[in-house]
Amino acid sequence: MPSDESSITKAFKDAFYDLKIFGNPHKNNRPFELSLVRQVLWVSCWNLSVLGLLIYLCLLPLGFSDEESPCKPDGEFRFGGIDRPGRFEWWAPMGFFQITLSWGRLSFGTAKLIDVIWDLVVGRGGQAFMALVSWRVFVEYLQLSLITKPATYSTVWLIRFQKDNSALATWKLAAGFFKVGLASKKVMCFMIWTALLILAFPTFASSMTGYTPYNKAYVNSTSGKLIQFPAIAPVAYVIRDGDRVDSLSKDYPVLWKGNSTRTSRSSTELYEKCDESEDVNNVQADCQLQRDVSQYIQLYGFEGKGGHETKHGQKTRFRNKTLEWPPLNVKAFYLPNSFYWNWTANHTDSASPAPLNPYRDSSTLTFLVEDEIYNVKDVQAEGICQPIKNGESIEYQWGFSFLQLFVMVVLLHSWSIGLVVLWATAHLTLQRNDITASPEGWKSLFKMTDRIKEQLMSAGIIWENLTDKELQDEIQLLLTGEPVPILSEESDLEKPLPQGHFSLLASYLERY
Repeated sequence: MPSDESSITKAFKDAFYDLKIFGNPHKNNRPFELSLVRQVLWVSCWNLSVLGLLIYLCLLPLGFSDEESPCKPDGEFRFGGIDRPGRFEWWAPMGFFQITLSWGRLSFGTAKLIDVIWDLVVGRGGQAFMALVSWRVFVEYLQLSLITKPATYSTVWLIRFQKDNSALATWKLAAGFFKVGLASKKVMCFMIWTALLILAFPTFASSMTGYTPYNKAYVNSTSGKLIQFPAIAPVAYVIRDGDRVDSLSKDYPVLWKGNSTRTSRSSTELYEKCDESEDVNNVQADCQLQRDVSQYIQLYGFEGKGGHETKHGQKTRFRNKTLEWPPLNVKAFYLPNSFYWNWTANHTDSASPAPLNPYRDSSTLTFLVEDEIYNVKDVQAEGICQPIKNGESIEYQWGFSFLQLFVMVVLLHSWSIGLVVLWATAHLTLQRNDITASPEGWKSLFKMTDRIKEQLMSAGIIWENLTDKELQDEIQLLLTGEPVPILSEESDLEKPLPQGHFSLLASYLERY
């Protein structure tokens, strides 16, 4: 036991020590930076949240959804029966501008208010947040890049001072990179891509959201009425001469369960059936008629033709009533389990011990719509999705375009990972080489102004005699920004990065 406790204690101490010297493995006298840990936690929570949303969106098209209504997200009625439910093609290009992922039952005013708030808070607020975070990381990398390679003053100005994500600023930044780039071409491409993403973010955020009418599924009956989809029910049998039996009628439909449809039933209960494991002599009330028909056809066969042991002219009994020949004409459709066809159990041979369902073809699945019999194709042809009204107003749902949301989440995740790698590389490289952060704000502006004046004087240019346009051209052509890095006393001026660049991959391999 003591040895176990000591090993656990040692493991915690090692983990704590690793956090203290993270990014500076060669020096162990740096104090523990609590602010760095907080930043790492915030960044980890953000990236895990975006990754979780991305995983959810990837799983959604696989069918992990609660809604099984034939009204699909694009407002179309799709129904394929029990084996081939009408699936919605989440990845279809035609759904790119459709609101296919929506929630709620809202009035028009509420849906519009949510959409406006989204555009303001997420669209504009998200753009400001992304710009703030991105330019903060870019400034830190710029300091690292200027140590090893000079850049134009316009590039330094755009990144360090202007911090603008307008189209013109992005164009100027890209043009500056083509003239005199930073130390890494990959980072330059990432900066331009980030600037374009931030520029387009409000438009993208607004485009991927919207509101759409809340639809319910109906089926047109032969009488012209719209029957709610949950009110239809699958039919097991039709007793053609049901008027020979009290309480039944001609062409009497026998449902899978119950004696009539229930309009309050949800679509998930559409295929509710009697349990084949039930005791045939002790079944639920809504399965008694089904049991009686199943026992009858077991003895006397289907469609009034008689069974294997039925003699011509023989009387039959159904629900305690004696019937004259011929037997009842019972037509069967798709039968879901042996509760409805267990008569075949008495007619199996030794080569096939398990009785086969004689009506197992799901294409014969039939439904009762009002008083008429519809097959699957009829339901699909007559099905329709209609908006729901609350009084005189149509109800709406607010949501997203699935494809646009997926693209946006992928872009955000890529942006987040790219910033994390760039920040970790720049921050920890500066830290391990004892280079302190460059001044910001007015102090940084004054330092850069002095540097520009020095370079103009060394080039023999009298800036007071030039117009703004001429001075801008001279600065663009002749001058590059070379701020002197702020080093510690132990640093070597001849070698600005004595400890080299920090690498996340190399650090990981070194530790493990």
